[in-house]
This record gives sequence, C-alpha cells and structure tokens, in this order.
Amino acid sequence: MKPKLKSSLSEVAEFFIHFIMFYASFLYIWLNYEGYYNYFMLQNAMSIFMWQFDFELVKITTIDTHSLNFFFTNDYFEKMRVNLAPFKLSTTVITYNIPMTLSATVALIIVKSRRKLDYLLIVYIFIMLMLLHLFTLYISSVGSFVKASFTQSILSDYISRYSMVLDDYKYIGRFLIHYAIRFEPFMMMVFVWYFLQRTIDSSKY
Repeated sequence: MKPKLKSSLSEVAEFFIHFIMFYASFLYIWLNYEGYYNYFMLQNAMSIFMWQFDFELVKITTIDTHSLNFFFTNDYFEKMRVNLAPFKLSTTVITYNIPMTLSATVALIIVKSRRKLDYLLIVYIFIMLMLLHLFTLYISSVGSFVKASFTQSILSDYISRYSMVLDDYKYIGRFLIHYAIRFEPFMMMVFVWYFLQRTIDSSKY
C-alpha cells in the first residue's frame, strides 16, 4: 500500500474514532441543555420579528424544550379591539443537528491539526451556527405570520403596510430548513477543512 494512501486511511479512521467519542459527549450535553439554547434563540428571533412589525410582547409560555408561545399586541390591534392568537415558534427542525455538527468539526480539527484543538476556530463555528439558527428562526417566524394573514383579513391589512416581498420569505425559509440546516454538518466541515488547509499551506512558507 502506498504511504500516502495509508496515511489518508489512517486519518479517516482517526476521524471516525474521534467523531464517535465526541458525538456521545455532545449528545449527552445537548439533551440536558438544549432547552436553554432553544429558549435563547427563540427569544432573540422573536425580538427581531416584533421590532420589524412594531409589536409589544405581552407574555411567553413554554410548550416544550423546542417550542414557545408568544403573546403580543400593539396600538393598531388594540384600537381594532382584536386579540391576536398566540404565535408558536419552534426549533424542532432547526437545531437538532448541533451535536453532529460540533462532533464532526472538532474531530476534523484534531485530525488536521495533529491532535491540537484550535479553540478560536471552534468559537467561530459556534457563532456561525447561532447566526444560521437565528436567521432561520426569524425567517420562519415571518413566514408563519404571512401564512396566518391568508386566513385573517386584519393581519393581511396590517402587513400590507410593509414594503416587503413577503412571499420570498416562505421560499427562503424552505431553503434554509430543507437544505442549509439539513447539510449543516457538511458545510461546517468544508469550512473547517478549507480554513485548516490554508493555515497548513501558509505555515510552509
């Protein structure tokens, strides 16, 4: 067997060993603390949504570790004497890949960096994940709001004030959930591999 091929197979085997070890650890941590992360992300996504549509938060009720009900209002709906239905926002299909993504990227960093962890790179990855989840939740909240307006004329009249291509939010949301979130581990691994490869190449000069 050629030395280069043998080295590559050794790296692949090492990657899978580290991946399995880290996946067990991250999965255990995630199952115990996912509620805190999801609550934080849901609150921030809804804050952006309410700021955009000029709403005031009345209260939040917890449904489960993935979902929250938001009750909000504003002067327009109070004048119309309309009580808005609670707005449900969920992370069920958005954050589930976090243990796999972190396990795969950390394992790749260890293998490519000769068993040295690049903690700054891990922080970058986590920030990128948070931004992806926040943006996806925000788009989902707007898409759900637009969908609700199809059956409630008062909502339709209200959002018609905003000069946005609202239909686009629905398609962007579908793309993020069905592609970006689903392939999140692979996209992050490509980013890590490219970053580390550039670091290795630059160190040669």
